[in-house]
Amino acid sequence: MLSSRFSNPWIWFLVFALLFSVQVIPRIVNDSPTDDEPMDIADGYACWKGDVISNGTHPVFLKMLQTLPLKFMDVKDAGNGDMGLDHLQPGDSLAMLDKRDQSRLDRFKSFLNFNMGQCQLRGYQFLFVLNKDIFETMLQRCRFITFLFGLGIGLLLFGLTRQSHPIVTLSALALWAFEPTLSAFSAQCGSDVPAAFFILAAVLAFQKHLENQDSLWSLAAGALLGGAVGSKFSALFIIPALMLLEAFHYWRSSSSSQLSKILKNWIWLSAAFLIFICAVYLPGTLFDKNHWFPLVYFWLNLASVLNMFSLHHPTYFLGVASPFNHWFYFPAAFVLKSTLPFSLLTLRVIVDGLRKKEIPAWLWLPALFFFACILPVQNLGVRYLLPIYPFLILMAAFLLEKLWQKKAAGKILVIGLLLWHAASVLASTPNMISYYNDWVSWNKKIYYLGDSNVDMGQDIKRLAETARQRGWKNIKLAQFGGAVEPTLYGMNWSRWTQKDLSAPQPGTVYAVNVLLFQLGPVFAPSLTPIARGWATVIPATGRVGDTWIYFEIPGEAAKDRSPSIESVKIF
Repeated sequence: MLSSRFSNPWIWFLVFALLFSVQVIPRIVNDSPTDDEPMDIADGYACWKGDVISNGTHPVFLKMLQTLPLKFMDVKDAGNGDMGLDHLQPGDSLAMLDKRDQSRLDRFKSFLNFNMGQCQLRGYQFLFVLNKDIFETMLQRCRFITFLFGLGIGLLLFGLTRQSHPIVTLSALALWAFEPTLSAFSAQCGSDVPAAFFILAAVLAFQKHLENQDSLWSLAAGALLGGAVGSKFSALFIIPALMLLEAFHYWRSSSSSQLSKILKNWIWLSAAFLIFICAVYLPGTLFDKNHWFPLVYFWLNLASVLNMFSLHHPTYFLGVASPFNHWFYFPAAFVLKSTLPFSLLTLRVIVDGLRKKEIPAWLWLPALFFFACILPVQNLGVRYLLPIYPFLILMAAFLLEKLWQKKAAGKILVIGLLLWHAASVLASTPNMISYYNDWVSWNKKIYYLGDSNVDMGQDIKRLAETARQRGWKNIKLAQFGGAVEPTLYGMNWSRWTQKDLSAPQPGTVYAVNVLLFQLGPVFAPSLTPIARGWATVIPATGRVGDTWIYFEIPGEAAKDRSPSIESVKIF
């Protein structure tokens, strides 16, 4: 039986930090560049020279932080030349979608082709042309910064629970170390995990401010809030949640603080937030010939994101590609992409919270408010929910402590749930981006969800390695998405031809990535015959990860003189 105190709790943190690391670090090295990583890395490097608004799809703070290691490498500059958009075709028809939605989607495609497309091409040139000999080292060092934030979330959870019963600490660490979505995006150069870290840290600092009414904690909360918003603009949703926490505390406190003192602390918080944001955007001010005020750049960045969201990125959900968001998308994605034990614990936490209302407000209110605000946001992946995961982990850990107290049966249940949680995730390693819970078989994964829930191009390097191991010679590639083609890793391939559309040809290996079946035809109508053809009927020879299937067709290859088709579209 566990005692009521740890003799050395740091050992347990180090054990679970190691378990987390052995899942994430190999993927930092072995995952190929994913959809937006080259673009974000090039943008972050450009931000250090004052270019803070050429790509306004994300705030600049995190991009700068993740590309800081590049400042100490011999990196060739991307420059500002026109890289062209020759391979993009503005105005392509979106044949899969209803005509009444055509205008909205055409607006999105125009934005994608002429704004995002330019930024994507700058990223491609920066990593794979100018720095092609060291791009993997560059990528890994930028990803390592995200990994540190993933560890940081575990450290915050440990710090919050180390004075509690040991089962609370162990449960929180186990749920964190084997959380599939957190593990998946801790190995990517992206904003979701750092935003989750800063949001949790900001809420904790704000709670300290409520307990102590100390201006220093107000300053800390404001600076951490700046880090959160500087990582991802969705963190702005936390500001009203903090205001609600302040109101709850004022209402429930037996010795209510003076309103003047509350106002003073909020002034300190706001000042720290604005100073942080100004410092982040200061390079743009210093290097711009017009020398605008830094907050102008912040506002332009935010306005750019809001305009992009109004264009409605096509989404994929339950087998259908459409321009519409679904109110039940994120709840469904959470259940499908979380382990069954964690989903069950979350459900029990919600039920207990509604019945007994014993959960502290700082735990449930920010998570609930953020979740409610994110529901109407574009349905592009469960990663958008990552900021609520640490709060859910904490609430689940305290629930497990209550179960632990229920004699032998409770202890067996707790141990069983935690072991099931860990085993489910380890069984899917290294396919964390495409993780689904144990109820979902592999062939159903591409039916339920798309985008960053399944395929971000992470297995292209593994596909090239499979081609080497199996000795493939005549390879026909069908790809939609990802940041690179397998050529980058030495795999020779050719496009499909009209003859390939009718039937698989002898002596040929056909490699098809699964995102093509989902949103490929929406963005590239030339992919429709492949996405609706024999590749959906004939059993595949095998698969690479969860994102590629291949067909090894025996026989001798014959010359194919039929016209080739655009079977490869990368981001």
